[in-house]
Amino acid sequence: LKSMTAAGVAMESALMSVNGIKIPPNGIVDEKPKDTMKNIGMISYSMAQTDITIVKILQNLELSLENN
Repeated sequence: LKSMTAAGVAMESALMSVNGIKIPPNGIVDEKPKDTMKNIGMISYSMAQTDITIVKILQNLELSLENN
């Protein structure tokens, strides 16, 4: 299902490109793919502490469930 969805989106994107349709920059999406990836990288880097916090919460939940 995921590969079919990806193939469909790829076709739609190709057709839009051929017809000169562009998606304007919005939020973290930039005009250049390289700049968009840079933006995503900045978000990924800043999520490191969030990941640590989520793991701690899940570990505490697991311990709590084991003790009940």
